[in-house]
Amino acid sequence: MNGFQGMLYSVCGILITVIMIGSILVIYNSFAISISERKKQFGMLSCVGATKKQIKRTVLYEGAILGGIGIPIGILSGIGGIGITLNIVNNLLKPMIAQEGTNWNLHLVISWQSIIIATILIAVTIYLSVMLPAKRASKVSEVEAIRGNGDIKIKAKKLKTRKFIRKLFGIEGELALKNLKRSKKKYRTTVISLMISIVLFVSVSGFVGYMYSGFDAMYQSVDYDYSISTYATDTDSQRQEENNLKQIIENSKNIDKLSIVDQAVAHTLLTEDRLDTNIRKAIKEKDQVREYFYKEDDKYQIGIRIMAFNDKQMEEYLKKVGITKLEDNQVILINYIDLLRTAKMEGNLTNLKEKEMLELVYPIRQKSNENLDEITYETHKKSFEIAKVTDKMPFGVVNENNPSLIAITTKKGLESLKTQSVMSMMFTAKHEEELEQELQEIEKMNTGLMVYIDNVKETIQTQRNLKLIINIFLYGFISLISAIGIANIFNTISTNISLRKREFAMLKSIGMTEKGFKKMLDLECIFYGTKALLLGLPIGILICYFLNQGFANVVEFAFNLPWASIVISIVSVYLVVFITMIYSSSKIKKENIIDILRDENI
Repeated sequence: MNGFQGMLYSVCGILITVIMIGSILVIYNSFAISISERKKQFGMLSCVGATKKQIKRTVLYEGAILGGIGIPIGILSGIGGIGITLNIVNNLLKPMIAQEGTNWNLHLVISWQSIIIATILIAVTIYLSVMLPAKRASKVSEVEAIRGNGDIKIKAKKLKTRKFIRKLFGIEGELALKNLKRSKKKYRTTVISLMISIVLFVSVSGFVGYMYSGFDAMYQSVDYDYSISTYATDTDSQRQEENNLKQIIENSKNIDKLSIVDQAVAHTLLTEDRLDTNIRKAIKEKDQVREYFYKEDDKYQIGIRIMAFNDKQMEEYLKKVGITKLEDNQVILINYIDLLRTAKMEGNLTNLKEKEMLELVYPIRQKSNENLDEITYETHKKSFEIAKVTDKMPFGVVNENNPSLIAITTKKGLESLKTQSVMSMMFTAKHEEELEQELQEIEKMNTGLMVYIDNVKETIQTQRNLKLIINIFLYGFISLISAIGIANIFNTISTNISLRKREFAMLKSIGMTEKGFKKMLDLECIFYGTKALLLGLPIGILICYFLNQGFANVVEFAFNLPWASIVISIVSVYLVVFITMIYSSSKIKKENIIDILRDENI
């Protein structure tokens, strides 16, 4: 419990810190842009006698009005959103509650302490966000503020660009880069806005991924609804009964997806250097891992489950792993192990490769000549070629919580071992009620075959509901974060474009074509997005690493880069930037160049 609390506090602390910093910067950027856009108005107020103190009070009053409107709306929206979410969650919890025979619901509880803390925090953020830009505006001279050139301070040396920029992108690329260099404050604000959105999305997405991994580690899930296991001896009568049962299940019209697997057990002996690096390290450092490994003559004994599937399932699995055909002397090796619940680790067990030979050591049951009732076992060995090494599981196969390999072979390959196997059938229901009746009839069949029917549907449905509840909360949170980020980017870039109307009008007046103008803006988008990604992605990945370490207090899993989130961030940043730039520039195109130049000059 202490480990869980430590994980909860550390992970939530990291996440809350990231969100708070991001929110503060988003609000600050919004006010900074707004103040910059209205600097001319402040200059006019100064010209007619307004003091610096009065300008500050005016801006502060505006911030107070915005906060007075926004804070209550935000609090009420948050409470309403949680209320709707809890209503959905309660509906999902009903099957679980009914199954346990209890009667309770999640109720909306309003924490006034949290509301007060949030209000104070936002009020302080608004105050700082308003006062700092207003203070800068009040220091600018009246004429400079009215002309709006205070944000641009040009130094010739700093505007120089590399020669390859013009060679690669032309004069438009050089102008785009110089525009960013000469308007450093606006450029910095835009890049920070983009960077914050990237960091928030990558880190929160990483958090969601780790929550899923933790959930799967704590609650092992399966992809089927029912399973039937049999145990048959080598007698012809029991084998015939087993085949009859197999035909009943295969011909059932109430089954949707079916997997029939014959399974035998064996082991292989591997030297220490054939084990994965992380496993070798864990054997030395972790008692929970060491106890699984038995050493025999300087070799480790590794358990293997040998499996053969029905034809349809085998065909589907071969497509899944990318193999067209599996020979009888070959195996597909599932090298992945899951020790999250016991040893807090997962990954590859060995470093065996394709085309290598895997020697199986297995028992064959023998009957004593003197006493027919006495059963003995004789050890045999057989080698198979590894056709594929993968971590993909077939339908119906569960990765047991111990370090063992799974070898998938053909039916003839399994039969060639001449060892005893156990048949299992895993399937999902197409017509649940009819299937339940059919299974009850199978249970009543009076045969000498031992048959075990397991209905895992209710347990799995409970786990799926829990996962769906996690989905609702986490993806709702991600959607909110993404919406804030997109709104921030749109506001920042569109305002910056609007403030540069005079600049664009001057470029067009000296002969820049619409094609050149579009190319310049497109290149600015690329520069904005690239710089933001170069800054935001490493920070987001670093935060994901810290989150991974935070989860290690309860469950440990390998740190993997959140590639999906990274790709989505890259595509989204460029997409949002380009759409915003197109929208903003389209409004400028409608305006007359002469009117813009006349209005922007005193």
